[in-house]
Order: sequence, then structure tokens, then C-alpha cells
Amino acid sequence: EAVGVVASRGGKKRDLTKLHRWFRDWVVGKEGLAKAELVKMMDWKLTRGKMRPLMRFIVALNEKKIEETTKKALSEPALAGDSLSIEVLKAAVTTLSELKGVGTATASVVLSRFNPKLYPFMSDQALELTGPRTYTLGRYLDLAKELNAKAEELNKECGDSDAFTCEQIERAIFTAAVLSEGSGSSKKLKK
Repeated sequence: EAVGVVASRGGKKRDLTKLHRWFRDWVVGKEGLAKAELVKMMDWKLTRGKMRPLMRFIVALNEKKIEETTKKALSEPALAGDSLSIEVLKAAVTTLSELKGVGTATASVVLSRFNPKLYPFMSDQALELTGPRTYTLGRYLDLAKELNAKAEELNKECGDSDAFTCEQIERAIFTAAVLSEGSGSSKKLKK
């Protein structure tokens, strides 16, 4: 429903429904990304959130550089594991950020599709709910820790260790924020 609300805002936002369908089915593997995937992912990210002049950098990247860099970033076996390693996450974000136009927030999108259980998308809404809206590596590591702790708490409450993922929690935060904007409510979301 939140995607539809954003898409109804018109302009480029109209494309979000189609892009979101693709995004939901997109799986990132350790073999890395093709340029077309990175471009489409950036299109999704910029359409879902605030437009920033980053697409020109992504489009200008060399296909081989994208494949090599993303493969290197995703090659650490612990990245695909079941428990959060801040050092491994930090290394993956740092490697992905070697690509011009890819910062911490964009790297977080790739990681959220690589291992949705552990790595959330660094959306404006998730940042605002959990602390300051700053797009630094340290802030992303804090967000990942906080959403992992929330997933563990919810999983413990329902007795299923795989019921909630960081990706699902970020999506719930996004949905709640978008729908509360549209309701005319000026209340800020609470944790």
C-alpha cells in the first residue's frame, strides 16, 4: 500500500510500483552484480526515496569494474551467515563504496537483497526512527545492530527464529512512515 501512495505522487514516482515488483524478486548472489542490475537498483532507490544526482555516476561505471567490485564485496562467507558481524559488514560496505556513485545507503540496498535477514536498507525512514538521519558508515552499522536486535526480540516473542528479518522491519518502518504522512497525522513514529 505504501508503494502505491508514493507512486501516486506522480512524475517519476509513478514507476515505483513496477520497480518495486522487480526489487521484491531480485536476489543478489555472491557472483556479484551486472551493470544493468546496479542501474535498475539505483532507479528503484531514487524513485522510492529522494532524488539525488547519482544515476549519472552509476551509468558511467565500467561493467567489469562493477562485477569485480561487487563480487569482491560479497565473497566473504560470513556475510551470508546467520549472525551479524560488524567487521564483515563494514568491509563489504567499504568495498562496494569504491564504485563512484555508491555510498553507504546504496551499498545497503545491495546487502539487503544479499542477506535480508541481517542487513537492512538504510532508508530515510529507518534512520529517522532510530536516530539521526546521517548517511555515514558508522550510522549504518548502528542501524544494522538496532534492527537485528529488534528482529531477534520479535522472533523470540513469536517463538520462530526466522519469522522477522531486518529487511522486513525496514519495510514496515517505511510503510508506517509513508502511511502516517498521508493520514494528515503529524505524529512522529515511535520505536
